[in-house]
Amino acid sequence: MRSRLARLVAITTIVVSGCGSAAAPTPAATTSGSSPAPTPAATPGVTATPSATAVETASSAPEATMPVTWSTFSSAAHRYAVQYPADWKGTPATQEWPADGFSFQDDPAVDKWARPETNPSWVLFIVSTQPLKAGETEAQRIARLDADNGTVCKLSNRRAITVDGVAGRREDGKCFGTDYISEAAVIHDGRSYLIFPLSAGTLSATTLATFDRFLASFKFN
Repeated sequence: MRSRLARLVAITTIVVSGCGSAAAPTPAATTSGSSPAPTPAATPGVTATPSATAVETASSAPEATMPVTWSTFSSAAHRYAVQYPADWKGTPATQEWPADGFSFQDDPAVDKWARPETNPSWVLFIVSTQPLKAGETEAQRIARLDADNGTVCKLSNRRAITVDGVAGRREDGKCFGTDYISEAAVIHDGRSYLIFPLSAGTLSATTLATFDRFLASFKFN
């Protein structure tokens, strides 16, 4: 599982400026306070409309409605803050992800949040970030990730988005034939940030709308 998931995170898409098992992990909660969710400001290019690739079929099992109460997570080490559903279980990264090599959902180098409901499938939101290699340009980093994407995933619906004002891209798809993703990424201040939902089941409209709210709240420190 480690080697399989190791390749998954490396397949994420890039935003430029300056990736399943039967059960989700049960991480420890990490919050910095709960409050009713404000209505987020519109973020250009970030939309709650799911793509046909990310949501192939509607699940017959009911899913929780859009979360109402959100908490804020802030990472001094990774230099960002984000809001997430208050009842989701959060696990912060405890080590740096090196500039070279892969990461994966159980890696202590990623920040992640697990939805409490596991029916019809578990859902994780993941943020992984790493510095660029010494001398690596943003274009070279994009090319490296695109090469990795092509080996294990079928991605489509590429579109431009912004994350905290930084222009980039997002794609939807399926990796390893089982894992559904809607991958966004950003390069900011010499680091790549990979931000995506991951699930063994199709990403429902509710899950994607929740992720869009998560992504729209993402701020660089």
